[in-house]
Amino acid sequence: MPRAPLVLVVAQVRFSPIEDIDKYIPAIKAKLRTSYPYFDTCHLQQITMIDNGVQLSGIEQWFFTDRLKQTNLVLSKHSFAVNTVNYNTFDEYLPKVYSAMEEISTILNWADCATLEQVSLRYVDWIYPLDGVSSERMIKDEYLGGYLDDDGVQLRQVILERKTSLGGVVRTIIYRPNNPQVVLGEFQSIRLNQPKFTEGTSFIILDMVHSKPTQGEDFTRDHILSVLESLHDEVDRLFKQIPSQEAHRIWEKEAE
Repeated sequence: MPRAPLVLVVAQVRFSPIEDIDKYIPAIKAKLRTSYPYFDTCHLQQITMIDNGVQLSGIEQWFFTDRLKQTNLVLSKHSFAVNTVNYNTFDEYLPKVYSAMEEISTILNWADCATLEQVSLRYVDWIYPLDGVSSERMIKDEYLGGYLDDDGVQLRQVILERKTSLGGVVRTIIYRPNNPQVVLGEFQSIRLNQPKFTEGTSFIILDMVHSKPTQGEDFTRDHILSVLESLHDEVDRLFKQIPSQEAHRIWEKEAE
């Protein structure tokens, strides 16, 4: 769609922890240097609830980013993701995921090191008013819930979860951010160029994640890509269902 509201796509593979993964990073960095010349690391604090309180632990992430800072690969000891703000079609995006996994596989043999646990696909849309049509009219009423609870208090978020025939779950969040600028923080955290932001304009975020547990399944590129294709089919169906027909008509028009 020429005026599609899509701003971020993420394909993520989770696996059992590879505790010594840091020793592979220099070789992976050298391997990816041509396609992903920018390299960065990030240390995160993870909070885990235990019997006598909470436990803090550090998680290290490695970012490999392309020249335009539109796509990157994020690797940690228990996950691998391909993030992009430059998405046209799924058929163009999937080869990026395959190529990235293939490059890393020449150094890190996933199947020998870990067990595949989950594959996820996420689509984030920023739905702005267009052609005089408000962002609320872009979403069907039954998915907005009227943004009112039983006491007449305005709701800013609707969460939908449904199981799929694939054996996974689609979690859809539809919300209006209290402070639209806050949502830009996510793009800073994944170190990609921020999408164009219209100051002072109210918009709705449609955030869809389809995840499938894969424990015991083959940890191969072909199998993971096959799962991603199946995940995409369900997300694509929901995207056609949740926005209004008016929204789809507007997004399919050529930009003026």
